[in-house]
Amino acid sequence: MKLIKLTENYKNEWKSLIDEFETNQEKIIPLGMRGSSSSFLDFLIESENNSKGINLSNGIVPSDIYFLVKDKSNFLIGAIDIRHYLNDKLLKSGGNVGYGVRPSERNKGYATQILALALKNVKRCKYPKF
Repeated sequence: MKLIKLTENYKNEWKSLIDEFETNQEKIIPLGMRGSSSSFLDFLIESENNSKGINLSNGIVPSDIYFLVKDKSNFLIGAIDIRHYLNDKLLKSGGNVGYGVRPSERNKGYATQILALALKNVKRCKYPKF
């Protein structure tokens, strides 16, 4: 298992992931899994901008979104959104991370794996200590 940032090669898999949440009439969590994008290309641009702190909406802080895939697979199992720091609102509700697993892959231990892999990433990154 590994966490990745999406590239153009994941367009169909991303659409499948989002469609599964919508088909099940579930809220997409973390929101960064889709953002406010209406297309995959917009999502890639928005994700990169979010990571760099560019064009953020009021109250939004920079964050990185990573997706869980099985090794040698493009199948997206879920995602984790890691905020670079917290504002006053997030200190009260929201926190540093949000993660979710597609409905068909729940109860298989993937959420635990997403969090464990993300913690390893955080230790290697420039994020402030949580």
